[in-house]
Amino acid sequence: MARTPSGGVRVSSGELLPPGAGCPRYGHAVRRLRRVEPCDGPVLERVCLAALEASPGAFSSTVGQEAARADEEWAERARAGSRRKSRITVLAEDGRGVIGLVGAFRQTK
Repeated sequence: MARTPSGGVRVSSGELLPPGAGCPRYGHAVRRLRRVEPCDGPVLERVCLAALEASPGAFSSTVGQEAARADEEWAERARAGSRRKSRITVLAEDGRGVIGLVGAFRQTK
């Protein structure tokens, strides 16, 4: 998927979607990206589990492993993704709620 100068999106099939168009597979249009907040533990859990259920082969963990995590672990993940300079978690929202996420970290020497 690549964004065009006009703001449209070219997906892997070659189809050009206009700016603001929804995802052709799921029908969602990302309206806002925001950094996870310390209180987003339950949101993070829900979105992570949904991603694992939708694409289990894309992750090194399983739904069972992640579902077994305690609420405090999800809360700590949200806190870490919201504050640390070496780690970030970003949530994607479509106007109705969170529909996806991305996380990144920087290795320290």
